Amino acid sequence: MSRADVVDLTCRLIGAASENPPGNEAAVVDELARIADELGLTCRVEPALDRGRSNVLVSAVPLRDGAPKVLLLGHSDVVPAGPGWTRDPFTGVVEDGRIYGRGAADTKGGVAAALVALSQCEVGEVDVVVAVTPDEEEGGRGAQKLVAAHPEWDVRACLVLEPTDLQVVRASKGNSYHLVDLAGVAAHASNPDNGRSAVTAAARVVLEIARWHAELTRERDPLIGPPSWNVGLIQGGSGTAVVPDSCRISIDRRLAADQTAASVEQELVDRLKGLGLESQGIVATVSTQMEMPGFVTAADDPFVARIHRIASVVTGQNLPVAGWPAACDGGFVSRAWPGAAIVICGPGDIAMQAHRPDESVAVVEVEHAVQIYRRTIAEICKESTVTPFRSGRSSIA
Repeated sequence: MSRADVVDLTCRLIGAASENPPGNEAAVVDELARIADELGLTCRVEPALDRGRSNVLVSAVPLRDGAPKVLLLGHSDVVPAGPGWTRDPFTGVVEDGRIYGRGAADTKGGVAAALVALSQCEVGEVDVVVAVTPDEEEGGRGAQKLVAAHPEWDVRACLVLEPTDLQVVRASKGNSYHLVDLAGVAAHASNPDNGRSAVTAAARVVLEIARWHAELTRERDPLIGPPSWNVGLIQGGSGTAVVPDSCRISIDRRLAADQTAASVEQELVDRLKGLGLESQGIVATVSTQMEMPGFVTAADDPFVARIHRIASVVTGQNLPVAGWPAACDGGFVSRAWPGAAIVICGPGDIAMQAHRPDESVAVVEVEHAVQIYRRTIAEICKESTVTPFRSGRSSIA
């Protein structure tokens, strides 16, 4: 397959519009199956969510019982295109050495590169699987379904295809969404002291979260930075002349690699108790809406070293191994298979290109991604050696 072909495949995947919300991944699932067939690969489509929002598993041969697994993990959904585009977001336009379109960087360029790379490699004793899941942009339910469906798998390593400008990443923050629902007492605004304002209570909660966020800046991890809070939405009240008896606060929490949403929820409950809201006639209820776990892979893990070596040779840049400030589906793999080495390395820039109008990825980065993935797969399949890791984990050497 020529270099032009990986560009064409990227454009085809972009053309299979898969915005989430609302969750329209069915078209790209069908396109992935067609591409796999054209490349001579085996494709397995597994139900995940409703309306054809399936997990797609592509491998060189049908998956073998008992064979160790290495995953190349991407996602089929993209964020909504939104306004501000100067090009059609779902055509796949190639201009001045870049591929433009929603999902070009996140992660359709990486998925196309992984499929091409897999098609160019021999089969080894390890099953190398390009796994493409729905719903990564809205909480990762596709990846959760994938790991739940395959407890029998022995996953040794996972290369996540998220856009890192092909820098090797070995740690990722997690992410959770929390709701604080405040219940007060309604009253006529002419006598506000007869009521208990849920909105006023919400203001106190927001200020407390801001103080907590400032405290968290001292917990800076050298790779992924500190945990954080962001109050994203406040909804309360029913009218200007009514003391509001309800208010909802929607909050984003970025988690340290080893934190869980459950532990953070309990901390939030305890923190709110300190405000004494109940004694003021306010009932606060905290719930968790979504969690994407973080992960950290040891600096001296052989899989990290392998991909860093290969990426440095292919790109000509010896970039340091880094951390990832966002969250991704790799955390679900890490939680399901604690011994697996997780690395992120994909074409495109998450900060400057993804989730923006005129999203794009450099053609040369997609081409380099093919080479990095191909060499990684080829080495694993040639050696098919499992080397024990000092902590008791195991990785693909």
